Amino acid sequence: MTKGKQWINISKDFELLDTPGILWPKVDGGLNLAITGAINDNILDREKLALALIGMLRGEDGQCPPLQGRYGVQVGINDSAEDLLEKIAVQRGFKSKDGGSDLLRTAVILLDEFRGGKLGRLTLEMPQKAEVVGRGGHCPS
Repeated sequence: MTKGKQWINISKDFELLDTPGILWPKVDGGLNLAITGAINDNILDREKLALALIGMLRGEDGQCPPLQGRYGVQVGINDSAEDLLEKIAVQRGFKSKDGGSDLLRTAVILLDEFRGGKLGRLTLEMPQKAEVVGRGGHCPS
């Protein structure tokens, strides 16, 4: 990953300037890449990434076993991702200088622990459902 400008000598008469690039916001899988750490955290909003991760980890029933098991938080059906990040901060005792919860520190810990496998063996993508092919809903022979 290019972190700054650098000149590369290609030949005696040719130099290449290598500069940090950008990743377009709508790259397929870009959010998943960012959550897994494939994109440098220093250029991203880690709180937003953590909130997106929490949203992905919630089941259809609204529960979130990885967070409940790892952090001991109670997940209410109406809890938002922000509420859950706050609950994790309180549970871990992460306080900011003003006495509130340190959500950035919480987000960093959540992302690091997800990336390190401490939340369990999880995936951010699920395979697409197979379509039934053929007549009458049966697979062709």
